Amino acid sequence: MKHFIVTIGFLMMGIVLFAQKKEITGKITETNGLSLPGVSIMEKGTSNGTVSDSDGNYQIEVSENATLLFSFIGFTAKEIPLEGNTLINVVLAEDLQEIDEVIVTALGISQEKKALGYTTQEVKSETITSVNAPNLGNMLSGQVAGLTVDTKTGIFQSPDFQLRGKAPLIVIDEVPVETDFFDVSSADIENIVVLKGPTASSLYGSRGRNGAILITTKKAAQKGLDITISNSTMISAGYTVFPETQTEYGNGSNGQYEFWDGQDGGISDGDMIWGPKFSDNLEIPQWNSPIYDNVTGETIPWWGDVSGTQYDDKSRYSRVPIPWEYHNNLKDFMRTGVVSTTNFSIASKNEKASTRFSGFYQSEKGRVPTSNLKTGGLTFNGLYNLSSNFTLDAKLSFNKVYSPNYPRYGYGPKNHMYSILIWMGDDVNGQDLKDHYYIPGQEGYRQANYNYAWYNNVYFAANELNQKHDRNTVNGQVKLKWDITEDLSLQGRSSAVLKHTFEDRESPKSYLNYGDPREGDYKTWNTDQVNIDNDILLSYKKDFSDKFGLSANAGASMFYKKYQQEYNATDGLVVPWVYSLNNSLGNVKASTNYQEREIRSVFGTLSMDLLDAFFLTVTARNDWSSTLPTSNNSYFYPSVSLSTL
Repeated sequence: MKHFIVTIGFLMMGIVLFAQKKEITGKITETNGLSLPGVSIMEKGTSNGTVSDSDGNYQIEVSENATLLFSFIGFTAKEIPLEGNTLINVVLAEDLQEIDEVIVTALGISQEKKALGYTTQEVKSETITSVNAPNLGNMLSGQVAGLTVDTKTGIFQSPDFQLRGKAPLIVIDEVPVETDFFDVSSADIENIVVLKGPTASSLYGSRGRNGAILITTKKAAQKGLDITISNSTMISAGYTVFPETQTEYGNGSNGQYEFWDGQDGGISDGDMIWGPKFSDNLEIPQWNSPIYDNVTGETIPWWGDVSGTQYDDKSRYSRVPIPWEYHNNLKDFMRTGVVSTTNFSIASKNEKASTRFSGFYQSEKGRVPTSNLKTGGLTFNGLYNLSSNFTLDAKLSFNKVYSPNYPRYGYGPKNHMYSILIWMGDDVNGQDLKDHYYIPGQEGYRQANYNYAWYNNVYFAANELNQKHDRNTVNGQVKLKWDITEDLSLQGRSSAVLKHTFEDRESPKSYLNYGDPREGDYKTWNTDQVNIDNDILLSYKKDFSDKFGLSANAGASMFYKKYQQEYNATDGLVVPWVYSLNNSLGNVKASTNYQEREIRSVFGTLSMDLLDAFFLTVTARNDWSSTLPTSNNSYFYPSVSLSTL
């Protein structure tokens, strides 16, 4: 009896505790009022938690007397008891433990963190290389306050960056670049500094108006010879998340289904996944049902519809009912993905020079059949002390990104996951789709499928449609620095990035996608791009006393970009499987795109340090753009910042 009473007591206690749960909402911001997305909010002493959304808002259900813990990388954590409140707005301040640290800012200018009147955040190389990933950009997810990284899981999908809601400029070794990060090795990265807001990156002009991500690559770190070789392999076999769909009913509508042509020529065989419920005793005519000749009694094996064949006669031919069974088509379609990465570096350093030669090769086998990606590159970095006050810094790299075939993404039948998860009923026998791409006797002309109104046979699409990407990038830069005095220096820098990309797409006959011809096609894109950056910078820095310091920079720069693309496409194919512009059914479609742009600039900065507590920075930049009318092609970028300790 006592045992029974104690049990009831515990049950009642659990009910009371459950009833005392309360919902807490609020918004998290920085000290400057900007929203902070991705902040971790935890109920102290439990595993109950959530994160703030893109606007800094959060919502969490906790115990009545709970204490909330708010934490984010680069900010000082806060611990706040509820004390009866249901609305708790939080302001997080930057962690000032490393306030005296010197970091590299815009144009390679070094400054102390405490002197900056804007927000920056640094990501060390240990963070970037701690986990292997096919793309360096994915490693920045959750590492920087205000930086939203839209990571994608498909092969050859690059992440999208939003810094406080806008796309930032990417800068590698002090030179702005355009990259998807497949041509950058994480093993070559020394550190990453994020400059937040237009004030932080005003010296980059219009290109840096949304902030900048500054990436510095490694150089020889220690005297003597240093050789490193590494290899890692990553297996991808599961899913992070995918839409939950019903698995009790197959194709059809209102519990009815019978296949004839996959375009509603049968009974609800053109759309919808609410047909008959799966049953061991149910047999229904389906896309892979044999054909029965009602006159001769003959049974003919068949896959797909019968349009345009002798069997397209319902008065004589019918489809044989076969078992109505469940198939796990997503599991059967996706294969195990493998990412293998090899890195090496040879570094040497002495009093006269330091050099580092590195390379990487990465091979990725995608989870979609036939998809794979190969990337690799070689990089040379050299720093030479030409004399006691002259240094030469040089870099040369070659990178290649190659995929013989990668999947198409986005909305519509071109997306395999879209077709399988959303519109491919589980009654469809995926193995038969895999074994029979084409209707018997129509090989190369008409795919075998369960639907001809909206979707493709996913195995046909994965194996017969091919899209290639072949990109070569050469990056060369040189910087010469002259230390005129202990306080005054002059440097000149020049860089060039040459990028050539060839892409093509081979679409088989009967392939379905919105806007694409059903007669097959062949498309090619030839793209060449040249970016040239030249600049000169005069720098002065002097501490006149322990109460006053001054630094100034003045310079000029020139940016030139040339972009040219040639596009060619057939209008259908005469002969299947012959992917050539000469095999066009109609006239070949062609277009060219040529762009040329030049920006010339002058810029300067002035920073003053008073009492090691007040820091004033003034920057100015003026650009002259070749794409604007000559009479109105100049625009000015000033900024002023004040910070105190």
